[in-house]
Amino acid sequence: NILGSIYAAIIYTIFYIPVVVMIAFSFNDAKRNISWQGYTTSWYAQLFSFENTTLWDALFYSLIIAVLATIISVTIGVLGAIGRKKFEFRGKKFINSMIFIPIIVPEIVLAVSILIIFITLGLKLGLVTILIGHCIFCIPYSIVTIKGRISGDNETLEEASMDLGANRFQTFFKVTIPSIMPGIISAAFLSF
Repeated sequence: NILGSIYAAIIYTIFYIPVVVMIAFSFNDAKRNISWQGYTTSWYAQLFSFENTTLWDALFYSLIIAVLATIISVTIGVLGAIGRKKFEFRGKKFINSMIFIPIIVPEIVLAVSILIIFITLGLKLGLVTILIGHCIFCIPYSIVTIKGRISGDNETLEEASMDLGANRFQTFFKVTIPSIMPGIISAAFLSF
């Protein structure tokens, strides 16, 4: 028990030391964070003076990409997870295997590969290509997370719903979606 606590403390220390150093150096008076020159809050004053429009534009576009990628990824993730769980089709094993490739491959390798594809296809780089790249990365996480939440009880509830007069559309939105909502919320947090 003591060894486990020591191990956990070491791991948390390794994780949080860079964050603490970054916070400390955000108050550094030097232009570059090579050495400590003194205490200042001028960097925060410049940030919140809204004069640096490039930084605020980057934040705005990042939030747009995050929200759109989350919506698209979770929507495709819900449909993909339900499709993988309920239906048998040709190539299902191949698709199941291919879903894990973006999860296994390092992000930088995936990003460079997607960039090469976009350049080869002659696509103009911008918000749309950034959104496509983020969706390619987030969709597998969404599918895997949501599929993990789909259980055998779900089918029984859906059958009962349709036996009681609900159509497939009503059953999907009133039974299936609420039962997998924890997975959908987890997938949304992962994608965002």
